[in-house]
Amino acid sequence: MKIELNFTNTDLVAWWGAVVATFILLWDVYKWKTSGPKIRFCAKPGMKTINMPTHDGKTWINATAENIGTRATTITNLGIRYYKNWLTRALRKPDSSWVVGMPEPNPNYSIPHVLQPGGVWQGLAEQTEEHEKLSREGHLVCELYYSQSRKPKECRVIVKDK
Repeated sequence: MKIELNFTNTDLVAWWGAVVATFILLWDVYKWKTSGPKIRFCAKPGMKTINMPTHDGKTWINATAENIGTRATTITNLGIRYYKNWLTRALRKPDSSWVVGMPEPNPNYSIPHVLQPGGVWQGLAEQTEEHEKLSREGHLVCELYYSQSRKPKECRVIVKDK
């Protein structure tokens, strides 16, 4: 049994066009899915301030958000949650939750804050002895809420012994 394929130049061009069009469609879907704001978030405990008289003498958790995406987003809130263990964290059942009131170190970072592509936002949360204790006993997590996502960006806060 012999199979014979008879393609004309028109058939080859039509197949080539279909393959290229499919590739372009898949590329456009990929670009659409990967565009938009992308937030890189970290929280560093044990920070002290300099030249900020209202903040002197306290220890802070410094939260930093960078928009490495292609569109702006709005930072709406900064929070802290405590989970007793990894299981309660995985199930998203916090044992304690806090909203950080006025986390901005200066008026330029007030919330809500529009974070442009390539922009950076910084916030401060006071680090208390209770937070230090909870960080050692379980999972203390700093959360950044922004307008393009229902889930906050999270960063675990680990306070080391002095």
